[in-house]
Amino acid sequence: MSNRTTTSAEPTRVPVSPLVRAWTWLVALGGAALVAVAAAEIVDGEGDGGASWLLLAGGILAVGPILFDRLTRLSVGPAGLRFDLSKEIAGLGAQDTAVRIDRWGGGLAEAAHAYASAHTVLAGDDMRDARIRLQDHFVDVAAASALVQQYDAAEVRRLFREGPPVVRVLVLGLMLGDPSLADVETIVSAVTDSRTANEQYQGLRLAEQVGRRLPRDDRRRLRKAIEGEPIPAGGHARTQLRASVLVLLAGDEGEEDNAGTDPAAPEARRSGVRRRRGRDEEEVVAS
Repeated sequence: MSNRTTTSAEPTRVPVSPLVRAWTWLVALGGAALVAVAAAEIVDGEGDGGASWLLLAGGILAVGPILFDRLTRLSVGPAGLRFDLSKEIAGLGAQDTAVRIDRWGGGLAEAAHAYASAHTVLAGDDMRDARIRLQDHFVDVAAASALVQQYDAAEVRRLFREGPPVVRVLVLGLMLGDPSLADVETIVSAVTDSRTANEQYQGLRLAEQVGRRLPRDDRRRLRKAIEGEPIPAGGHARTQLRASVLVLLAGDEGEEDNAGTDPAAPEARRSGVRRRRGRDEEEVVAS
């Protein structure tokens, strides 16, 4: 598994709708008015518990434009803390994918941001389960997006090759939802040249899901690549999944080519996503 870091493409300035921008500032003005009213009541000695809550609510609304600007300008960086999904993807030249993600919504951008910041915001062993849930949720939401709309396979595969760590995991999620997007190059790279332990885990999941549908030569190539990639100590779930995939691919000897059931074939679409529970934490190695 690669330990090298990746750098993000320069964030692309995709303009936000003027109506949306104006709405956020109107909300902020309303919040500021609430703050002023609550503050006046407290200063005059007329405030009670309700005034305090009014002050808090107004303060939250008043900072709305700042939070909105942050959420629309975040991008993936080497620290994995800045992220705007559609802008990052558009900046990598995948315009069709960016449009489909924006059109679908479904909480994918929010899940991506949570995934990117999980190991900083939820640091510590006591937050291990929460980090795993965030990682699984991101992949599941990406898979759900691919279940309901058709992404461009060539564009998605290029995104994996050129994207930062979070985008690479996004692509694996899309492929888990729609196996017709998957190809042996992506799976081999995810397992043997992964940027994070979670990427390697999702790559093994994808190998388990579509490995038997690959053409015979691709199956053999995938098996050889997985056999030559040891799992670091502590990756118990990945070790178990790796063993399962190798057993699955071991039946290739003497079998006919499965080219007719290549994951890119139409009948391979919409197969859904299987989840493995109770896995070990997939810590970020380099993001």
